Amino acid sequence: MAAACGDSGNTTPDGGNPKEAGPIAPDGFGPLRDCTEVGKPCAAHTTCAINATCGNDLKCHPASYQNCDDGLDCTTDTCLGQGKCENTPKDGTCALPVDDGNGKSILKCFAKGDNSPERSCAVCDPDRDKLAWSSANGGPCDDGNACTKDDYCDNGTCKGTDYRAQCDDNISCTDDVCDGKGGCVGNQLRSDSCLIQGTCYKDGEQDATGCNVCDTSKSQNQWTALGSFCLIAAKCYKPGDKSPSGCGVCDPTKNDKDWTALPNVCEIDGVCYQPNDVNTAEGGCGTCDPAVDGRNWTIKGNDCYIGKKCYKPSDKDPTGCAECKPATSKTAWTAIAGCWAIVVAALNEARDGNLGGVAAADTLCQQQATAAGRPGQWKAFLGSSTRTVKSLITGTDATTRKVVTTQGLEMFPNWNAAFATTSTSTTWPTSALVYTFSGRVIEEDEPQPACPTTASGLGSEPTCFYDADFWHGMNQDGTTSTNTCNNWTSNASTVTGSSGEGDFQQMFNNESNSCDETQAVLCVQVGP
Repeated sequence: MAAACGDSGNTTPDGGNPKEAGPIAPDGFGPLRDCTEVGKPCAAHTTCAINATCGNDLKCHPASYQNCDDGLDCTTDTCLGQGKCENTPKDGTCALPVDDGNGKSILKCFAKGDNSPERSCAVCDPDRDKLAWSSANGGPCDDGNACTKDDYCDNGTCKGTDYRAQCDDNISCTDDVCDGKGGCVGNQLRSDSCLIQGTCYKDGEQDATGCNVCDTSKSQNQWTALGSFCLIAAKCYKPGDKSPSGCGVCDPTKNDKDWTALPNVCEIDGVCYQPNDVNTAEGGCGTCDPAVDGRNWTIKGNDCYIGKKCYKPSDKDPTGCAECKPATSKTAWTAIAGCWAIVVAALNEARDGNLGGVAAADTLCQQQATAAGRPGQWKAFLGSSTRTVKSLITGTDATTRKVVTTQGLEMFPNWNAAFATTSTSTTWPTSALVYTFSGRVIEEDEPQPACPTTASGLGSEPTCFYDADFWHGMNQDGTTSTNTCNNWTSNASTVTGSSGEGDFQQMFNNESNSCDETQAVLCVQVGP
């Protein structure tokens, strides 16, 4: 390594190596050469001499001596003359540049195989270059990316295997953090976002109703109310807004999720009534009495009000096994002791194959039956891996009790008659239409009231009945088939469920439908 050298003076020369002192000369710096012309430049005795001139003693005297010591123990330092030096790294070493911590480059000694403190894939390789970092191949390194692992040197570049996909939660408002070792630290929600029910919202973004806002200073996982509002049927109303009927008002201090009835009026089924108004169209047994209940008819005397109809004491329901008994209930049929029929009804909404399981479907049948004022125990007409449809009713009840609709029309003389012992499906009379608990017929092409927009209970969102198919998951003999929409937990298009044909009054027609379709779900009264 040759370099220009400065004049530092007083370095003992020995014919080229300023670190080794030669014999003492009369001037104290070594043996001087003879010269002939006083005051003229002359050839000095060492290449480390600077500005040598001939003295009066006819000896060649340097004005000073070149200092070629670079301060590195790993180099051999040599004067080249003309103010130049050579500093050559010794065998097995390198003199290589590094940052001094202040942004300047300095040389330091490194042994063969040493890595750069600044670049893990730069190495001292004297066989390739003693004065410049060599590119490393193989060996571990750190590429500075926490989402790579197994980092290694490849011709001077640190490379690793990217595994960030393993830490990606596919949520746009979270930072997917890797630990640099092939693992994940977590998915931190960003400070400028909310994550509400699996959806990302920016700070300040409002929900569809306009009642709520993402306010990260208050909550990042739920909506923050924008002041005082009412959220009714997925719509936002300001305090004082009136209901469509005109007799309800938004009063968040009393109820921020429903209309608050105005004083001295009733709002029943979306219609506004004045005090003492009577439900004449339904039989006249109910009056508007805001002091008692501003949202429902107040039943007069000993009448019953069931399924939006009025009944007198001892009036029987169409099945003949339940009666109006006001002392027990004014809003539900009371079972007649020792008398019960196997009643078949349908849920109020069509459902896809995901009912939350057969137990959840049973619960939904019981809830809707009770809400409709129907007595008894109810289960879903569905087969699964845990039960067969036929086993819902057993013993003498299965052979002696009629199967009827909610209108009291006979479908089968007994439960066992509903199931075939041959490949032919059983049928029931065309006059025995199956109704929902709310009174809608599921016969195909029958006129239907407007479809509801929301549903209570489990399963999919309700739709209108587009035909009279109904899920059952059974074979013609009442045993469970292989097609049950994964035990009524799947609405995938690739999964199937067995069903019957209500429009042909067929319990079994060897038909299976995709579980993403919506069909009726039948419910059965299985006990008093």
